[in-house]
Amino acid sequence: MGVPMATSQDFINWICGPQLSPSYLRYVLLSEQESVRRFAHGSTHQTVYYPEAKAFHVSMPERGEQDAICEVLGALDDKIALNEQLAATVRTLCRAVMAALWETGGVLSLTDRATPLVDGWRRTTLGQLCAEGGGAIQTGPFGSQLHASDYVESGIPSVMPQNIGDNIISEDRIARITSSDAERLSKYLLAEGDIVYSRRGDVKRRALVREHEAGWLCGTGCLRVRVGTSTSSMFVSYYLGEPAIQDWIAQHAVGATMPNLNTSILGEVPVVLPPAEAVNRVHERLAALDASAAHMTHENRTLAELRDTLLPELVTGKLRVKDAARAVQEVV
Repeated sequence: MGVPMATSQDFINWICGPQLSPSYLRYVLLSEQESVRRFAHGSTHQTVYYPEAKAFHVSMPERGEQDAICEVLGALDDKIALNEQLAATVRTLCRAVMAALWETGGVLSLTDRATPLVDGWRRTTLGQLCAEGGGAIQTGPFGSQLHASDYVESGIPSVMPQNIGDNIISEDRIARITSSDAERLSKYLLAEGDIVYSRRGDVKRRALVREHEAGWLCGTGCLRVRVGTSTSSMFVSYYLGEPAIQDWIAQHAVGATMPNLNTSILGEVPVVLPPAEAVNRVHERLAALDASAAHMTHENRTLAELRDTLLPELVTGKLRVKDAARAVQEVV
């Protein structure tokens, strides 16, 4: 007979024992991340060794209280997970809208300039499109213009490559600058409708700048695409997410070790532009879906902030579970 393999969850359950809930321990460690980091060794891969872990103190109420705390915080995590699933579904619907557009227009290729298009459709480049609308493609500030010591705890967000997701900007651990630095670097500030690209690494990533993100900085390591008035920037942002266009960008990026983008490469990105009325119809559909996804993303940010506020208060006993439950019931 073979010996059954123990899962990682089995090991955690064994470590915790019947008096300590594994889920509660997870929440405690999340609330004490700074303390855990102080115990960690190593610059690339941080490790916490047994003596430090053994010395770590855990506030441990009765098991029933632990389970009640996990139930309250878990309700927030469940809502966040549901919103993420719904947002992913919305993004799938946006891709379907774009796919339907190409099918309706009989577009066989987005990148092959020799492939004919029906009347009213035309091929251009991203650089030409921006120029037609009074926009431009611009690199963010270089490191010599903005040093690590210039970043502050509270201030104007500076969008870095790590903040760029699937057509959205993530505020998680976003860097910030002072208003005086923002004024000094005003030529790099973002406006609603701009599209931000990662200049290094995963060059396929891009994000549309929404209304509440206007005035943020296009940070070091990023490129700003400003379409201007030539067409819908939302349409262009989703166009740039088409697999064929993402592959084109990746194939034309320079650098053997790490792919790099520049304004010239982005300027040559092939664009298939439908007639204005077709773009407007697609824009309306995308805008409605995009607003729904943006709402869920914003709600998740609020839910995560609430969870992170309640977490230390609950595990230290400063807040009663029933009071926290009432606060959670109002938002889930």
